[in-house]
Amino acid sequence: MAEETLSQFLDGLPEKTPQHQFVSLDDFYGKLIAHKDNEGKESFTPMIIFLNMPEERFQEMTRPSPNTELMSHFLFAYSHPLRCIILGYVSEIHRFIKDSFANLIDRKITEMGLYSEMERPGSVARSYGSVSKQPDASWTPTKARDHVVNPTLLLEIGQARSVKRMEEDARRWLTFVHTPIFNVVVVKAFDYPKIVVQIWGSFRMPQFRSAGKRIEAIITRSNGETVVERHSSAVGNPPVTMPFERVFLREKNKENPREGDFVFTDQDLQSVVESIWKAQRLI
Repeated sequence: MAEETLSQFLDGLPEKTPQHQFVSLDDFYGKLIAHKDNEGKESFTPMIIFLNMPEERFQEMTRPSPNTELMSHFLFAYSHPLRCIILGYVSEIHRFIKDSFANLIDRKITEMGLYSEMERPGSVARSYGSVSKQPDASWTPTKARDHVVNPTLLLEIGQARSVKRMEEDARRWLTFVHTPIFNVVVVKAFDYPKIVVQIWGSFRMPQFRSAGKRIEAIITRSNGETVVERHSSAVGNPPVTMPFERVFLREKNKENPREGDFVFTDQDLQSVVESIWKAQRLI
């Protein structure tokens, strides 16, 4: 497979995303502080790019330091061969969207009586291929067969990133060599009453893993009503669903009738999305 080019790595970001040459970590942190302080200004864009960041400086950036609190306001994606890092500012609205969907997933786990079987370590950096990246949230089964200690489910929230870029990120998470990830929930929020929710899953082939979009829900507002439009290749236009086995890496316990697939009903989505729109002051 051909190495990814810089233009491919940056594809799907806002056109006016600022780019800087990496000079030093002090300069890097200073520019991040200035970027964060620009929030609310008309010229502000959530993303920021640094070119030619040496591997050693990237590794140093990821270690605990006096700047750890500053870095908690950003999520990064770093291409090791390109030495390019993309950082996305985590605004209060972004965090609210993430918490809203993460709490919905947690609620489904709790309703099955399985909260102790799943850990949510947060936006811990993971690597796929030659890229290290932080998802918004991740879930790791604690009692899976083979004592798996890697996440099986990731959550990706996007406001500035295009849907196409988020789909490509999901595909990468699911198909890199030896990936433990089986599910990616993609949530794209717009600046008007529209949110797209996608469930991506991987499929094992004899020699490789492929990935596909299992189902998509587009939630919009029309005449004062919240409308959920679902798109799926499955017969009967089912609700937004994730297979139980692909999250917990085990079969359902027949003696626990509460165990089942993750089903996000239209009512679930309407409730979560309306709370987000209220936080965005869109309704």
